[in-house]
Amino acid sequence: MNARPSIRKTILIAALVLGVVALGTYLVPLVAGSLSVSTASAEVLPPEAPAGAELQATATLHTLSIPTASFVPQTKNVDWLNSGNDIKLQSGSGALLAPVSLPQGAIVQKMVVFGYRSSAGGSFSLNFQKMAFSTATVKNLGGALSTDVIGTQKRPVTYSNVTIDNTLNTYYLYLYLNGTSVSVSGVKIIYYY
Repeated sequence: MNARPSIRKTILIAALVLGVVALGTYLVPLVAGSLSVSTASAEVLPPEAPAGAELQATATLHTLSIPTASFVPQTKNVDWLNSGNDIKLQSGSGALLAPVSLPQGAIVQKMVVFGYRSSAGGSFSLNFQKMAFSTATVKNLGGALSTDVIGTQKRPVTYSNVTIDNTLNTYYLYLYLNGTSVSVSGVKIIYYY
């Protein structure tokens, strides 16, 4: 058994001695018991905190999973099917909406859309949107488009400076499906809170 401490332990001990913890590319002052760090795979971690965003020392990374059961048609003439595993159209094209419920002050980092394309033709787009209560003005915060690749569609979108303000806005997903060869099986929103 090797008695020499690992490099990871050495770095952690050095950070504790210096009184800071590295969070991405930022150094966060360490106050006893005030820092909670969650771990996730490199696939879902944001590259770094957005410029201008202020992370509190207690901010942790969270994931909100939005299942297909959350989506409802925007209009009654959408010919859609929700199997529980995915959502797709039976014919034509149409839009579906799903609510996004994040805590006040959450800082959105990334959205990942999961879907499938069974054959050529057809497409989907999914946008994260907010609507101001006072004016009913809708603002698109960014979204993802399907690709021409047949098979699994995993479409990430990275955000900067998207801070949730539930006192002024409501948030939702706007999914537009075109054709019967594409489906969406869920959405993840990764955020700090």
